[in-house]
Amino acid sequence: KKGRKPAINDEQDDDDDDDAQDDDDQKDEGNDDDDQEEGSLMVRKFRINSLIVE
Repeated sequence: KKGRKPAINDEQDDDDDDDAQDDDDQKDEGNDDDDQEEGSLMVRKFRINSLIVE
């Protein structure tokens, strides 16, 4: 029975890993929002630069 306990703990650890991955996915989605904001800033900079060139 003692030999089986570590196996159960391993399964629980795997579940924790899955949860951690889910959290990472949520963080990635949050980063996407940041990327969009950065992208709009880059567009503004590009427009400003194009005006300067003209």
